[in-house]
Amino acid sequence: MPANSPSRLYLLLIILLLIILIPTGSRPESSPTPESDAAIKTINNTITALRNSSDTSTPLDYRFVAPPNATLSLSPVLASLSKLWRNTIPPSLITHKNSRPTVYRNATASVHGEWLRPTLTTEQEALLRGSNLTEPLGLQIIKDGDGTMTIGITESGNGEVDMVVRVKDAEGGREVVIPGFQGVHDYSSGEIVAVTSAEEILPWMWFREDPARWHLTRGKAVEWLEEKMKRIEQLGASSGAYDSKKCDYILWAQLHPLDLTKDELAIVEQELRNPTGVRLPAIPDVEVAVILWSPTCGDLITARELKGDKVEVFYSRVSMVGLGAAAVTAVQLALMIRQLEKSSTPSTIARVSIWTIIMLGIQDGYWFFVFMTVAIYLEGCFLPLVTASFFYLILLTIFEMPFLSRTYRVQRPEPSTSTTQHTTLPAPAVAPTPLGLPAPATANTPNQTPAQRVNAEISAIYTRFYFFLVVSLFFTLQVTSWQPFYRDMFLRFLFTVVNSFWIPQITRNIYRGSRRPFTPEFIIGTSLCRLAPAAYLYLYEHNVFGVLPHQKSVMALAAWQAIQCAFLGAQAVFGSRFAIPSVLQSKLPSVWDYHNPPYLFSSSRRGNGEEAHGLLGEPDEGDAEEGFGDGTERDCAVCMQPVQPVRMDAGLMERRKFMWTPCKHEFHTECLEGWLRYRLQCPVCRTSLPPL
Repeated sequence: MPANSPSRLYLLLIILLLIILIPTGSRPESSPTPESDAAIKTINNTITALRNSSDTSTPLDYRFVAPPNATLSLSPVLASLSKLWRNTIPPSLITHKNSRPTVYRNATASVHGEWLRPTLTTEQEALLRGSNLTEPLGLQIIKDGDGTMTIGITESGNGEVDMVVRVKDAEGGREVVIPGFQGVHDYSSGEIVAVTSAEEILPWMWFREDPARWHLTRGKAVEWLEEKMKRIEQLGASSGAYDSKKCDYILWAQLHPLDLTKDELAIVEQELRNPTGVRLPAIPDVEVAVILWSPTCGDLITARELKGDKVEVFYSRVSMVGLGAAAVTAVQLALMIRQLEKSSTPSTIARVSIWTIIMLGIQDGYWFFVFMTVAIYLEGCFLPLVTASFFYLILLTIFEMPFLSRTYRVQRPEPSTSTTQHTTLPAPAVAPTPLGLPAPATANTPNQTPAQRVNAEISAIYTRFYFFLVVSLFFTLQVTSWQPFYRDMFLRFLFTVVNSFWIPQITRNIYRGSRRPFTPEFIIGTSLCRLAPAAYLYLYEHNVFGVLPHQKSVMALAAWQAIQCAFLGAQAVFGSRFAIPSVLQSKLPSVWDYHNPPYLFSSSRRGNGEEAHGLLGEPDEGDAEEGFGDGTERDCAVCMQPVQPVRMDAGLMERRKFMWTPCKHEFHTECLEGWLRYRLQCPVCRTSLPPL
């Protein structure tokens, strides 16, 4: 039997256990009991009364639809809520209470703002916050103080509303998510009421005697009660009784009136639902006033102004972000293609820092995952986001990763080979090899070719790269739950790190003495493109991520990028080690300076030339040693044009126009640099030359 058979057997047993333990189909219905029959009969009577009612005077049996003490304080509580409501909603709705305000019929949006604890009288405090039925269990989840609130509103038509509420304290260290709100939207007044467990707190839904509102709620109440009755039939009467071991919430929201006429608003909403290209006025935000109350846990908070974009406007903004990201990535693609044309030979690839490519690739891979995830989640703007993620994927997999592979192949250190002195010895005695089974086909071959070793090393680099990319993505998701102060500090630190991708290149230039690994347009263009996300988040107040603007952060990042670009430019002009103290330069590997050879400006050209030849190899007999620095004019062997003589007292910028090889041949800088891109040999004597 193969060696991995036990593991397969264990896997098969686990699958069988999962099949047996996971329930299939619906739960079996419990046998009827007198309690369940009584509960079903009571709910049936309530449903019948609701269907036949025309106003709020219909008596409801609260034994299976409300807390046990609900009817004792129902009227005083509703009166207190009514007073609190008048202090929360916009004053214009109170002065014109008989008029119908112009409000959105479809309020699907995500609104955000600040919440606070209302100031209550002693009587209101006892009624609204003293009814904590779960106090012994410590289930109150919204603590005292203030903070921010985010409400996701989704309307599915016919006035039905689903909500998710997120409440954070002022410090941001605690976030409470209350999902599962269901409710109704009164189009005539712009009022929304939603609850988490509607059948339990049904009596609290409308605190104003209004037959129209009760008629609006009646159908939904019947639906909730029917669902309750089904649960009783399946699980027994205990499931129909009120559960006092949880916090149930009810939310009242009032849409703020808009500065539009009803006809204008109808055109706006129709165009947002079905775009035809009609020119629209400025689309106002969705603004709501909110009261959030738990009759079971005594939680009570209010928010006078929560504001946010309508979902269509939000999708449009997200689509613009996707298209903008795609445009920025297209620019990066063009820059990368032009750079790869320049970095196409081993000589030019040897100058590039592999860590700079890795840092650029991690950014692009991260943004690919972000845009693809958001595209799957937000179907309304799927195409622009997928376009952006596709461009990032192309940039990463088609250009950056192959560039990384080629760079590693060129810069990979050669394996050390030990040269041993072979002596003639008699052949050793070889023991007879016992016959046995052949090695399995999957056995590792002990000797790999150099190409196979390189491919294995590159595969390992790819694996680590993508593993780090996935881990960083999950870690970033975890960071979103941190307190705002620490989250913002981490975001700024992260932007600083990812915008330091030129540091490895600067370090490699110093160590190897190389210059101009990338073209100036690639350096400047890439730096600007990589600054775009930070500029959007910290400069645009209404960014879709909700990040607070912070201009100083962008200015600091821009200055940091400018310093790196300026240093790379200075290395190209003044030399890769221009700012390094001589004490440190002595500890670095010696490199050949083509613009300042040791034999050119020595007090003794002959002696220094011999010293240079002693280090780098004697020149051929025909190599001229005379004429260096004495005004003698020679021709460049590449372009066949005269090389202007350079005096010993020439300045740095004058010497940068020409290059001198270790074999004492002089060329124009642009000529020899172009030659060395393809071949590290002297154009005159074919002597091997050190890389730039």
